[in-house]
Amino acid sequence: MLSIKTKKTLAVTAFCILFLVTRIPFLGFDTINPDAVNWHFRSEQFVVGLKSGDLLKTYQHYHPGVTLMWIIGLPIEIVRQVNPEYRVYDEHNFIFLHQVAKYALVLAQFVLTMITFLALKDVLGWKRSLLTVGLLSFEPFFLGNSRLLHLDVLLTQCVFLALVFAHKYTSTRSTSSIIISGLFSGLAFLTKSVGGLTLALIAIYLLVHTLTKQTIKKALRNMTLFAVTGVGTIFIFFPALWVAPIDVLTGIYTDGLRIGTRRGHDQIVLGEYTDSAGPAYYPTVLALKTSPVLLAGTLVFMVFLVLAYRKSTTHRLGFVLMTSVFYAVYFVGMSLASKKIDRYMLPVYPLFCVATAYALTTIEARIQGWKQKLALCIPLAAGLAYPLIAFYPYYFTYTNPVFGSTENANRIIGQKPFGVGIPELKNLIVSRYGANVGLGFIDKKPMSMIYPNSKLFDIRVDGTKKYDLIVLGPNEVMVN
Repeated sequence: MLSIKTKKTLAVTAFCILFLVTRIPFLGFDTINPDAVNWHFRSEQFVVGLKSGDLLKTYQHYHPGVTLMWIIGLPIEIVRQVNPEYRVYDEHNFIFLHQVAKYALVLAQFVLTMITFLALKDVLGWKRSLLTVGLLSFEPFFLGNSRLLHLDVLLTQCVFLALVFAHKYTSTRSTSSIIISGLFSGLAFLTKSVGGLTLALIAIYLLVHTLTKQTIKKALRNMTLFAVTGVGTIFIFFPALWVAPIDVLTGIYTDGLRIGTRRGHDQIVLGEYTDSAGPAYYPTVLALKTSPVLLAGTLVFMVFLVLAYRKSTTHRLGFVLMTSVFYAVYFVGMSLASKKIDRYMLPVYPLFCVATAYALTTIEARIQGWKQKLALCIPLAAGLAYPLIAFYPYYFTYTNPVFGSTENANRIIGQKPFGVGIPELKNLIVSRYGANVGLGFIDKKPMSMIYPNSKLFDIRVDGTKKYDLIVLGPNEVMVN
């Protein structure tokens, strides 16, 4: 028989291998999302600003995406210093540089995942901790977004880590937990400005919790330490704030308010184009994009929560209740904003994973005998494994099979092309028609990085006269 320590080591090793196997192969060849192109050039300017001393260049966008620019900008710069052929993006070297950026991002996500696992052990226990990070890492839509060059998975991880360490302080009274929570709260803001919500809510949580347990002086000390660490992290890693803090912060606020809350985003809902999806949009997204395992696990947990409330044992679920308040505020805020995009719901997924981990361990504890436990594990494993195989590597297009085929789901909320399969599309076109055919796109940005720009045309601008092939993605149509 294997010892408990050996079993745990094997389980963590298997998780790490599967984490990398579902992310590394075909990475960079699967998707060139339009925003990835933007972040390549923003990161390039970020590094230029660092090298030249023009630190204001490190402010590139209202998000502001600083964490992503650090993660992908530095390795690309190292490659360019080693090999001058990569110093300027062109159609021949972009894929390689895109791979470098994505490898760096996946590595950062892996490190954050392992930190989450280690921190959660003190909050949920070893088994629930591994289940939580496992469910999150292999949730198809979350996994698909982790293969994109984008901000939302990083935001999700930083926010969740900030919450974990904030709650960890309540049981350990460790000052280091407050400092680490402040660090990740600052990184959450540097990733996307909405991460500032983390700073505000955790500061309030620490203040209220400490007031109920300790003195006012201790409460103010904790909140101040958290705030100083969070704000300090923002200033240390965001050089633009060193030279023009008021202008930069004002720009982040005003642009975020203008674009994020006042200006909508084109969507296809129930077959109709709209730039103002209603309050039902995000609940529908969660139903369509979340796996049956996670939805069922969350529902079962809610039943257990009601039973625990009746038995007055909800104190054991303090972490879930604390994070539920945060994610409820986040969900309401995102629902009120006019700009709605499906991936904006990713930060809520850790709550579903924690709830499902509780549900599974509670059920497992009540089952006697290995046959009954096997009967639980087989459908669970099948439910987790099927989308990992069936949608590989395009997990971003995943939809809940409860709604039938992806075509049926597309009739509810339209799937956007988002650069999925662009490298393969280019190879297919070249193999069939050669490398000199003119191509018309509605959004030519992804293809423009790997195909001669003189042969690419925007059909909304150029009509139908200048090219040989029209390439339309799902839900894209020609308009006369």
